Amino acid sequence: MAHTIINGDSTINAPTGTCIWEVAQDLELQIDDFATKLNGISTMLGRLGELTPDEEDEENFDFDE
Repeated sequence: MAHTIINGDSTINAPTGTCIWEVAQDLELQIDDFATKLNGISTMLGRLGELTPDEEDEENFDFDE
């Protein structure tokens, strides 16, 4: 739809009754949701990274367990 509006290309037909601003708003909400979830994942990974053992503890740690 954006390509049609910006570049005047009418070879791509949007579904009937669909407005580009509605699609843009829906995509914005989906991206915001993904960003929120990714932020949560990043926070959890950061917490796991904080569990890195000290060098002397690493010698006694079995990485295969």
